[in-house]
Amino acid sequence: MLDEFERRNYSQNTRRIYIRTVKDFGCHFQRSPDRLGLQHIRDYQAYLFRERKLEPITVAQRLAAPRFLFVQVLNVLPTSANLGSGGIGTNPLAGEDAWSTM
Repeated sequence: MLDEFERRNYSQNTRRIYIRTVKDFGCHFQRSPDRLGLQHIRDYQAYLFRERKLEPITVAQRLAAPRFLFVQVLNVLPTSANLGSGGIGTNPLAGEDAWSTM
């Protein structure tokens, strides 16, 4: 992940936030983030909306780091087969597209 940050010239602040966010993502499931899948991102998203009561823009920001890990670092591309019916940016509570603000 650090190599990808460097290749993309991410700021130190962005790096720090992404690392902390990916760590929180893994801690939520009590597993290493690289052992999780795209469905876990969807479940985490539902948790952020339902339990944490976060706004869509905040959820989108929180999901950017795990999404970066899966797509840019682990090369797991989102498809309808591995996302489920709603898609990765769908708010399961309100039907809003959390990625549309990015």
